[in-house]
Parts: sequence; structure tokens; C-alpha cells
Amino acid sequence: LTLASALGDAYVTPEAASMSAAMWWTALLGLLLATARTSAQISEVHLTLAPSSIAPSALYVSFATPRQDEAEEAPTGTGVYYRVQGSSSWTFVPASVTSYNHTSLGYGYYVSPWFHHALLDKDLEAEMVVEYAPAEAATTDGKPPASAATYSYQTPSLASAYGGDSEQKTVLVLMGDLGQTEHSATTVQHIIDNDFNTDTVLLVGDLSYADNNQTRWETWAELTEQIFTKKALMTLPGNHEIETDIVDDVSFKPYASRYPMMPTVYNKGGYDFNSWKANMWYSFEVGNAHIIHLSSYHPFGTYSYATGEVSEQYAWLSNDLISVDRSKTPWIIANMHAPWYNSNVNHHNEIQAVGMRESMEDLFQKFSVSVVFAGHVHAYERMHPTCLNHTMPGCPTFINIGDGGNREGIYGEWLPGQDGAPAPDWSAFRQGSYGHGVLTLMNSTTALWEWHRNKDPEWYVEDSVVIENTYFMAKPGEADTSDGGDDDDGDDDEGGDDDDSAAAFAVVAVLSNMVSMVCGALIVFFMMRYLQARIQRQSRGESDLELESLVQVSK
Repeated sequence: LTLASALGDAYVTPEAASMSAAMWWTALLGLLLATARTSAQISEVHLTLAPSSIAPSALYVSFATPRQDEAEEAPTGTGVYYRVQGSSSWTFVPASVTSYNHTSLGYGYYVSPWFHHALLDKDLEAEMVVEYAPAEAATTDGKPPASAATYSYQTPSLASAYGGDSEQKTVLVLMGDLGQTEHSATTVQHIIDNDFNTDTVLLVGDLSYADNNQTRWETWAELTEQIFTKKALMTLPGNHEIETDIVDDVSFKPYASRYPMMPTVYNKGGYDFNSWKANMWYSFEVGNAHIIHLSSYHPFGTYSYATGEVSEQYAWLSNDLISVDRSKTPWIIANMHAPWYNSNVNHHNEIQAVGMRESMEDLFQKFSVSVVFAGHVHAYERMHPTCLNHTMPGCPTFINIGDGGNREGIYGEWLPGQDGAPAPDWSAFRQGSYGHGVLTLMNSTTALWEWHRNKDPEWYVEDSVVIENTYFMAKPGEADTSDGGDDDDGDDDEGGDDDDSAAAFAVVAVLSNMVSMVCGALIVFFMMRYLQARIQRQSRGESDLELESLVQVSK
């Protein structure tokens, strides 16, 4: 057996010389897990967070069991046993069960396994080690079956929104467009080898690259299980999750069934089919941050020609941002799949990115969103703080992290900037390479971002930057009323230059919009005058022809 046979035809087998010993042990572990589950019937185990004001440390445990055919009735009695480490008593939680059928031109008809999602929300507290065991049925002795695999997980610190410390340190791993290649395996291994007390893993879309070959979802779950049984996964849909069924015309069915993202805790919207709900956009609290996940592939505009109203996603986002108490939750981080700013040749100025930016960027500025992550572009790029295509203090820092390891390859071709510049002025660092990132919120005001580039058999930090919380900074174009200008270090002029620069950019942006409006009005005015003149000339011409005909008749 080989690593390729364990992970399916989506896996690209690396040359033996390029594989580290650790990665070969990972491959062997994957084979042993796959073999063990043939008899245990349980696979695709993973965790997601499900925090709420009632149960701040709640989480979901999800797993799959085989389904023979579409006529088979849903199993009952499945669930998860769990206990606090060191306790002798177990608690059993029943699971919600779903499945799907999928038809595509390339891969035909597919009957999915059963997917079980159990909410663990009782007796869990922050920073608690929890042991859990998925089970096909409850036992008479109140313990997991002897054959059940047991996993452990430490819950994050109490979120500041629920009474935790707003100055606490929060560690988030970011990746996108992961796929299941040898590069994906390297990224996974690097995250496992270098655990910085991560609170959760954020994946900004394009998970398995199944692309209608549904068995790839199964092999992707096997590849990532070693992370997501220990660290909670919070993800969002990318374009490779759309997978529209050619029979019922329903999109996102495989993704929504396998990774519903808190379906019974908060139903924010995006997917509701056959009584199964999933969140295509949603938010949650972790540490001292409010995390927002958006969908680039659902309506997001401020106006819908179909309904005459704002989109459901835009209305939700507005209300969600208003609800955040920044005295308790200082950081707001937003994620989506299609990047708003991108200087790569690929996926440049796509409607999903440009349209969402035009609809929502003003909200991000108004409510001081500090960092925005996206994927889609298979390369790494970090922007300077940017608003309305201009770099200025007080704006969000945009970071594209679609370099997880996908099978479509790295995008290494970049666009130049204006007037012969090598890059746009808002692009701070860009590189076509695989990797992942770590965002550490050091306290309420300062964060450290590090991009870890894959370089077999080691990883290293290729790019890093300190990010300031925009909530505590002057808005672009506003005067800075903080005490920062009164420092005794003689840097007052430098701070004043930043304010002048921000104000200048704001004035330029306003004047640019005014000029565009005036030019547009003038164009419309002259076109109307031109059309009016043509109509008048045509009318006079017809009158002349009529007069001429009358003269000829009189003659």
C-alpha cells in the first residue's frame, strides 16, 4: 500500500527523496487509521466550535458511518461519549444525522455515508481537557464501546464576549485552498509539528477539491483528521464547494452535510434543503476576537433586483457588526474566499470579489474590522492597511492565504503597479509558494502575523508584521485625538505626517468620486442634447419632404 492508495486519486504521490521521515510516519499512521475504521465503521471524525452565551465552551463532534443505499433508513441512537479528563463518569449525547445523494456528469450517482453531528454543551468549561469517543449506539454500562477510538481536546480560554479577559492572548491558524496533495500533507504536518497553543484553525474555503468526485471528500477527511480531532476547524465555502447537483440543481450539498458549521446553535442562513440547515455565513467568539465568515458565492449586495431588498447576507452582516461590544471583544476579524485586494494575474477583479468589496467595504471601515483573510488565489500576499484602493492608517490589513497545497498549482505571476512600479502601492509582500499562517492576538491592541512557508522538511517564517487594532486608531481622514501625538520621544511630526497622509488620501478619494459624478452628468447632458438635436433635424427633414411633395402636387 502507498500514501496515494490511502488518500485516493486526488493525492499526488511525492518522490521518496523529497519526503521527510516524519511525513512517512504520518502516511503510515493514516493507513493504520483507515484499516482500523474498516471494522469500527466510524470515519471522518472532526471538531468544530459551537460557543454561545449559554455554553461558551460548547463544541460539535462530527463523524461518518457507512450507508449501503439510498433506501436505507437513517440510524438512530448514534452519538458521542465525553468526559472531563480524570473523571470516571461519561456523558452520552445523541447526534443529529443527515446524508445526501449527488449526481454529476463526470462521476455519476453517489450515495453518501451517514453524517452524525453531536453538540457537546453540558459541563464544559474553558481550558478543560475533554475526552470524547464517537459511538454507533449507547451502551448499557454508560461507557464507550471497547472498540471505540477515544480522542482528547482542550477547550479554548473563555471568550471575552462571555466574561473572559479582553487582554488575553489568542492564537489562530489560517490556511486556505488546502486540497490533498503532497504539499497539503506538508502543510498539515507543519501545523501539527508546531502547535503554538492554537485556539482554533480557520480555513478560508476550498477544502477537498472534490469537484464532484465525492470520494475525495472521504480521503480529505482522512488526511486532516489528525489535526481536526485535536483542534477545532472553522471553515467557509469556496468555489470548489459549490458542486451543483445536475438532477435537483442544489449547490453546496456535500459541504453543508459534512461541515454545517453550528447548524443548531445559530442558523444564520445560506443552506436549507430536505430539513437540513447549514451556515454559509456566520460569526463566533474565540478568545478576545469576534470572527466573521462570509460567503463569496451567495448574494451579498445592498440591493437585489429579484426582491428589491438588500441581500440576506448583507443584512445579517450589518446587524452582526452592530451587536459586537468592543469594550468586551476588541478584535473583529473577517474571512471570505474571494480576495478583495489581489495583485496576482489569476482571479483578478472577479465579480465575487469586486462586488462584495463594493457592497461591504464601507461596513468594514465603519465598524473597524482589523484583519481580513481570503483564499482563492494560490499564492501568498499581504497588503498594507487599505481602504478604497488606497493605503492609509486605520484601515484593515488584507491577507490572501490560498496557498495550502491544492492540486491546481501555485500562481507565481504578478501584476505591476502604476507608473512602472513593481507592485501596487497597497501590496506589501507577495510570493508564489505553499504555506500557512499564524495570527497571535497579543492583547486588545496588538497582533503578530506570521506566514510560515513550506520548505521540506522544515518550515520557516518568511513574512511577519505587527498589526494594530484599528478600533483604537483614528478612522481614515479623521484627526487622531489620542495621546500618541504628545509622546516625549520627539516623533510628533511623524504622527502628524501620518494624519496628513490619511486626510490627503481621504480628500483625494472624495474628489475622485466628485469628478466621476460630474463627468458622468456632463456625458449624460451632452448625449441628451445630441439626441435632441438629431430628433429636431429629423423632424425638420420630414417637414421639408412633406412640403416638397405638396409643391409637386400643386404643380
